[in-house]
Amino acid sequence: MSGAETKQSDVKKKENKGFECAEEAEALLNCVTDKSYNEMRCLPLLKKLRACVEKKNVVDFKLLPDKDTS
Repeated sequence: MSGAETKQSDVKKKENKGFECAEEAEALLNCVTDKSYNEMRCLPLLKKLRACVEKKNVVDFKLLPDKDTS
């Protein structure tokens, strides 16, 4: 891995700090939204996300802000 790739990877990790399994979730979401969707290509990403949430005991993901109920 080149120095530039390492720095980019480090930046991505810092951006996702505090969000468990964010990289795995992002990869899966990008896979399913790809115009050339291929379920077999996305399945390993789903398994990787599942392994991550089990390992880190993630109970819930929050992608959208809370709706104002007032």
